Amino acid sequence: MPRHMLVIGRSREIHAKVAKLGFRMTVIAAKPKIATLDTGIYDRVIGLPDGAAPVEEWVAMARAVHAVDPVLAVGGLSETTQYLAAAVAQELGLPYASRRTIELSRDKYEMRRVLRARGLDGTESRVVSDARGIETFAAEYGYPIVLKPRDGQGKMGFSLLRDAGAVAGALERFETQTPHSEMLVEQFLEGEEYSVEAFSEGGEHQVICVTKKFKDPQTFVEIGHCVPAPVGPDAERAMTDFALQVLDAIEVENGPSHTEIMLGPDGPRVVETHARLPGGAVVNLIDMLTGVDLDELWIRQLAGDSVRMEVPGKPRGHAASAFAVPKGPGTLRRIHGAAEAAGLPGVALVKLIFEPGTEISDVYDSDSRGAGVLARGDTAGAAVSRSRAAVDLLTFEIS
Repeated sequence: MPRHMLVIGRSREIHAKVAKLGFRMTVIAAKPKIATLDTGIYDRVIGLPDGAAPVEEWVAMARAVHAVDPVLAVGGLSETTQYLAAAVAQELGLPYASRRTIELSRDKYEMRRVLRARGLDGTESRVVSDARGIETFAAEYGYPIVLKPRDGQGKMGFSLLRDAGAVAGALERFETQTPHSEMLVEQFLEGEEYSVEAFSEGGEHQVICVTKKFKDPQTFVEIGHCVPAPVGPDAERAMTDFALQVLDAIEVENGPSHTEIMLGPDGPRVVETHARLPGGAVVNLIDMLTGVDLDELWIRQLAGDSVRMEVPGKPRGHAASAFAVPKGPGTLRRIHGAAEAAGLPGVALVKLIFEPGTEISDVYDSDSRGAGVLARGDTAGAAVSRSRAAVDLLTFEIS
């Protein structure tokens, strides 16, 4: 009988890969997510109240499934539900990142506290509750500062405050986008932003590559990536060595990691770190250059396979992603230019993420990317230029 994986939360593309690898699946997810799943690939579909079910209820449902159809592996393949998957795996005695590791990758304040205690990164941060707390922090450390959710993702609730006049607007954005999260303020890190992609097994970390990030200067939403990053050997070594120390600090033992780094005049500093694979189609870029699907490695490792020898090294050649963000508010009628973009040299994929009828907001985060392009090049500059030229041909018709 095929191996049985219990997957926690929605992750449509990765769940399709679980099915492709021959696993049977039971999914436990919040009820609103169930409606968007291809339920035909699951043996069982269990819905829980969105935002209301405590961790203990998720664990109880998993225990009940395990009692009637033993589970071989727990697939917590979405960042938003990793803390649930860690609790379930611990209860069932199955492989997964520890609850402590997931807590440190999810809780931005606790992560910074640990890094400061280890002497790895002295960036100051503080949990605050109001404008006075923000202004007190700024008085101690100076503007600019960053306001973000303590447990956030995808730039939801994120603001860069350059002076006291920005506090009111930042608080309004925070309350609108992340009303149930605690507020975290941090020192702003100057420099160029990168990420280090790695894969671990048995506490041994293998660096795959360094990724260059490109961000919208106004919204800070990531609008492109380049793999591997066009960076000199000394800077690359400094970032990778630093990232491996960060992984040890948050006690990563197995699985993928994505450590976001700002490389500035004082060397590498952590923006955030995650016990998961990178977003923004970086997994696809690595696959394009190496022929290795990191999603599949993660799934197989969770099921007990050793994948150490299959983790790819630094890719040869270069690949880049570029994303288009439609400006709202309004309703998307059509995206123009896809065929022309796909016909440009080096373009490997044009993906229209938003469908006609999608409501376009005037608040921007990582979910605001409406279309994307992947392109190859012999050099980083060529790959980036090709991806940007293609994405510039895409226009959004919005009413």
